[in-house]
Amino acid sequence: MRFGIAYVFLFLFLVGSFVSAGNISSCANLGEQYSTVFVDQYPPACCVGLKAWEEGMDTRIIVNGACVSTGALSGWPVGRCLACGDQVCNGLENVCNCPEDCNKTVTCASEGNLFSKVFVYDYPSSCCSGLTEWQSGMDTREVVDGKCVDTGRESGNPVGTCIKCGDNFCGLNENVCNCPEDCPENGKCEQREGKCCIGDVCESISGECNPWESAVVTCNADCLPVISCTNTSRCHFLYWIDNENKLCDQQAFCGFYMYYGLQTFETKEECENGIASLNVEHICTAEEKLAEICTMEYVPVCGAKYNCGNETFCKENNIPCGVCSDESQTYGNSCAACADGVESWIQGECGKKINKNETEKQIFTLSNGRRAEIKIMPETASEKAIEVLGNLNFTIELKEVGNNQTAYELTSVKEGKMFGLFNVKGNVSIQIDAETGKVLKTIKPWWAFLASGI
Repeated sequence: MRFGIAYVFLFLFLVGSFVSAGNISSCANLGEQYSTVFVDQYPPACCVGLKAWEEGMDTRIIVNGACVSTGALSGWPVGRCLACGDQVCNGLENVCNCPEDCNKTVTCASEGNLFSKVFVYDYPSSCCSGLTEWQSGMDTREVVDGKCVDTGRESGNPVGTCIKCGDNFCGLNENVCNCPEDCPENGKCEQREGKCCIGDVCESISGECNPWESAVVTCNADCLPVISCTNTSRCHFLYWIDNENKLCDQQAFCGFYMYYGLQTFETKEECENGIASLNVEHICTAEEKLAEICTMEYVPVCGAKYNCGNETFCKENNIPCGVCSDESQTYGNSCAACADGVESWIQGECGKKINKNETEKQIFTLSNGRRAEIKIMPETASEKAIEVLGNLNFTIELKEVGNNQTAYELTSVKEGKMFGLFNVKGNVSIQIDAETGKVLKTIKPWWAFLASGI
């Protein structure tokens, strides 16, 4: 078996030798691959601050939350870069490749998760405190017309589900069979696929979350659905202005994005009000014009030495008339502007006129200065990821990848069976172009071909 695997990787090595090389970066960013062998296809090392994980050589697997050596041979000299050591276990990190961030042993199953007294290496052996152990794998009863009916079928799967029975609410996975005290026949509120139902009468949710947010629906005390929205993209889609741009575009801001002059807003109305406050024209007083000494503090203003006399043009372009003339220029601060003899000034550097015909766009500024328009929303990217990898609980991030491309990277953990016998979990991810919607890359563990379902 080991020699067979070795032949597989030798074949992959030979195929990789003929893959044409593109523009290779000097170092690999977070989540990207590197290789000290295939230097014509990958960067030779990870960028500063990242941990080099020899993914292609790592044959360990995770069983019941613990890292286990398979003893299998591997010879694929391609690794991946991780942000290991930041005390956060996310992305492609796990207990094998980053134990300092991910070494957290699961001792009990939470609500909605599985447990087993038999398969103790695959599942926690019990439910967490306050939960009821429902032997769902052995329970063949069904709910028919609001009543619990015994089907008489046999079952032998010793895996159960943890439910929160006894809280006087018919919640997740509960029904009249497994929790009659919370779910009496044709009585209490029951949540079904995002709806809140009493018997056959159901109330659907009204309203929706933003495309980059995930929705969680719960039923309140009146059995009405309530939606909670959570941003899962690690980015913020905000309206913005700065010293040069006054268009109130919407753009994705990720990580540490603030710079001098940038102002961000949750709504376009707030952004437009922000522009209005910036464009309040200040008329220099006679005393301010006589100033002989001004500080070197840089708080830029746009000043003009005479009015343009065309108030209609100024108002249409949201520019005070004092700075419509060709004589307008940027000063380091208001003191310097008035001392130079300007008639009036507004806050901020002199910029271009506002073009009200400019369409709303969501822009992502790349490292090379290119402003990429985000045409694909996170919701669409999630649907594409589900088509390729299945319906998983994805974490989504908008980031720069490859040769100055903007992409959504969706990561998750997928379960499968190694050699059809052992339950295993593997990190999977997919990169989707945020401008075109095309799938750029699908990433799975090196051993995925040995496991079904990954």
